[in-house]
Amino acid sequence: VELALPVSLFFFFFNDTATTEIYTLSLHDALPICYEQPLDCPGLRGMRQTDDVLTGHRVIGSFDASLWQVAMTNGQVTGVILLNRTPQQSAAELVYLGVSPMARDKGLARALMRHGMSLCAQRGLRLLTLAVDQANEPAMKLYRRLGFTRTARKVAMIRQLKH
Repeated sequence: VELALPVSLFFFFFNDTATTEIYTLSLHDALPICYEQPLDCPGLRGMRQTDDVLTGHRVIGSFDASLWQVAMTNGQVTGVILLNRTPQQSAAELVYLGVSPMARDKGLARALMRHGMSLCAQRGLRLLTLAVDQANEPAMKLYRRLGFTRTARKVAMIRQLKH
C-alpha cells in the first residue's frame, strides 16, 4: 500500500549548492543520505568518495543542473534524482535515483520519477533511459509500473587494486 506523501514535500535543484530560508545544503551532503542501505549494486557501496561519484554522474551525457533535484520533507533530505541530457537522442538518462531509508516504501521514489519525467517533457525530451540492478526488485517494480521496458542486459564488474 502506497502511503500519502507529506504536504511538506518539495523539490529544489542545484548549481552545486542551494539556499532556502530554512537551510543551506550541498548535494555533496545530500547524496550520502540516500546512499544508506542501497539495493542497487550494494557491492559498490563505499568504494568511491562522494566527490568522485558526483563527478562520474556529471560526465554521463550532458549535465544540466536544473535536472538534478533533491526532495525535502520537513526540512530533511528524503530523496535525490539526477538526470542528464542525451542530446543526440533528444533524451535524458536517469543517472541516480535514491530515497533516504526513513522515506522508503512511502511512494517517494514514484513521485521523484514522475517529477523527473515531467522535467524532461517540459524540456522537449522524448525518451528517458536508465540502468538498474536486476536484483533491486522494488526499483524494477517501480520502473515497470511507470512504463519502462527492458531493452538490454549488462554485467558490471569491479576489482579493487592493491596500493
